[in-house]
Amino acid sequence: MKYILKMLLCPCIILMFGSAMNVLQAKVNDDGKSNKSTNQPNVIFFSTDDLNDWVGPLGYNQAKTPNLDRLAKQGVVFSYAHAPCVFCAPSRAAITTGMNASTTGCYGEDPFQYDHPDLTTMQMAFKQGGYTTYGAGKIYHHRGGFVDLRGWDKYFSRSQEMRDMGWEMNGYHMNDVPLPNPYPYSPYYTKTGREGGSALHLEWGPIANEQEDDMVDAMRTNWACDILQQKHNKPFFLALGMYSPHYPNYAPQKYFDMYDLDAIRLPPFKEDDLDDLPDGIRKRMTNRSKQHQELEELGVLKEAVRAYLASVSFADAMLGRVMDALDASKYKNNTIIVFFGATRAFTMAKKCTGANIPFGSAHRMFHLSGPAKAFLKIKK
Repeated sequence: MKYILKMLLCPCIILMFGSAMNVLQAKVNDDGKSNKSTNQPNVIFFSTDDLNDWVGPLGYNQAKTPNLDRLAKQGVVFSYAHAPCVFCAPSRAAITTGMNASTTGCYGEDPFQYDHPDLTTMQMAFKQGGYTTYGAGKIYHHRGGFVDLRGWDKYFSRSQEMRDMGWEMNGYHMNDVPLPNPYPYSPYYTKTGREGGSALHLEWGPIANEQEDDMVDAMRTNWACDILQQKHNKPFFLALGMYSPHYPNYAPQKYFDMYDLDAIRLPPFKEDDLDDLPDGIRKRMTNRSKQHQELEELGVLKEAVRAYLASVSFADAMLGRVMDALDASKYKNNTIIVFFGATRAFTMAKKCTGANIPFGSAHRMFHLSGPAKAFLKIKK
């Protein structure tokens, strides 16, 4: 049966972080000073963007995600966690505040922090709890100029251009990023005469391997790894947000080479899958399905899936860098890693591409906590 689920927030996610925030805030004395404890675990919060359930820990064997597999063996996988909305901003607002969109007022791209400056966000709660807070990349969803730096001791900015733009979350709107050759690369543009721009939808392509560390997610990851190698006198909260595997699906060539194009399996879909929807949503989704139809007519559906998988593997490799850096540090046995994907990209299923799709599994989030040793430590 085809159905649309209400966009509900799964308590197992929000209560987990909400409870953590309450514990942290409870450590703040009436005089505003925090009780610091060297026994408090460090927390690494690693997020991806538009990651669907095409990952090894959820049983999808076409994707190559060895580092997620490694983390899953060390921790707990929440396989039926749901976002409050199929759009990025409300999901991230909810997981960073512990509150539903009805409280934050965040249903679209409007930055909730400006309408509700009284809300305590995750980094603010950790800072109040005596933690040093570090951030980089896409933690919140906002346009340039709307970054909220409250609660961050250090927030990574790779260039003056980025600072001038107000910490633009999408590095592909900027001028210092490697691009595929030719650009645009995707047949959705090269075979149709569409004009290119920045951060293009349905754009994908390989980046030269030697330029991997010049890619925005790699730069952010390397900065985070450097933080792990430093000496910390207080517990730390380190939030690292990937833009991958959001469009444009760019990844170094070696990640594309991991997938044999001829062996790519396409997700199943039914020709009449939209027929029983209410008129308004059926019209909208039928219009969106024209993109899928065009990719099909161009004969590039497998190319699109491979590019998405390459981006997933690239994000997984960045997680691997962080895990390796943590293993090489003295904080290995007292650090929790929390991994989550904000919303699912509903790639190809129901003939729709991208996120912001109101079907049940489109707002299923992948959420994982580990390693188990540290995770059990905080439970005591």
